[in-house]
Amino acid sequence: MNLAKNWKKLCLGSVALLATVTLVACGTSTSSSKKSAGNADLNKKQTITLWSFTTMQPQIDELKKEKPNLTIKQVVVPYANFQTKLDSVLGTDKAPDMVALDAGFVEKYVQSGKLTNLGDYGVASAAKGNYQYTLDMGKDSKGKQVAVSYQAAPGAYYYNTNVFQKYLGIAPNDVASAQKALSSWDAIKKTGETIKEKSGGQAYLFSSLEEIYNPVIGARKDGWVIDNKLKIDSSMTDSLDLMKEAVSEGCVKIQPLKLLTGMVEFHLTRLGLMQCHLGDSFIG
Repeated sequence: MNLAKNWKKLCLGSVALLATVTLVACGTSTSSSKKSAGNADLNKKQTITLWSFTTMQPQIDELKKEKPNLTIKQVVVPYANFQTKLDSVLGTDKAPDMVALDAGFVEKYVQSGKLTNLGDYGVASAAKGNYQYTLDMGKDSKGKQVAVSYQAAPGAYYYNTNVFQKYLGIAPNDVASAQKALSSWDAIKKTGETIKEKSGGQAYLFSSLEEIYNPVIGARKDGWVIDNKLKIDSSMTDSLDLMKEAVSEGCVKIQPLKLLTGMVEFHLTRLGLMQCHLGDSFIG
């Protein structure tokens, strides 16, 4: 049985949306190298090292068509270890020339002072069609564009159509009913309780608490720091109550969440018991 074929993608604008933005920025180790990088001629034959947590071969192939003399040496580092490995070399001569940054930690590196100003590369014209919020994420405290996004996507719930049909009576092609079952936190609670009851406690709505945490963290109205003071959005404390209730009601299977390798690999060994997984819409 191919479990992957039984999973369907459902974008839930009525619940919450995640803007997962992967950013690519040029990184250098010294001020002198920044100057030379800014004047670099990408039409000349040269090799650039790129670190990423997922393969970027499609983008590399497209760039190769425009810059045939440019060779991109790609190094894929597992997501779980990416920051640790990058932190150990950033600012040294062992750092990569380019680095992919996820929305979850991009701010840390954008404000580090260790990324090159992309203005020298004509980024303004290259990114003129980008969403403004993605451009803002890539600006440091001085307003310099040190990172630029190549992808912005909403969040999506992936649900097991077999399990939905078995415990909720929702046919695989009935997307409207599936969306209704997950259209609000009250609806999600009711759906989770139904699954628990009809499965005798053997099936769960969510594979982890991240299915509650991620929509909330992505829908915050305020940042963590405002006017140099810690600001905790009320949605975050509310989400803790939701998590506690989900656990007590048996809607979540508490177990370590396997971080996605390359942001695409599903934990397939668990799909038979879990109804929903929250992920980025682009991986479906």
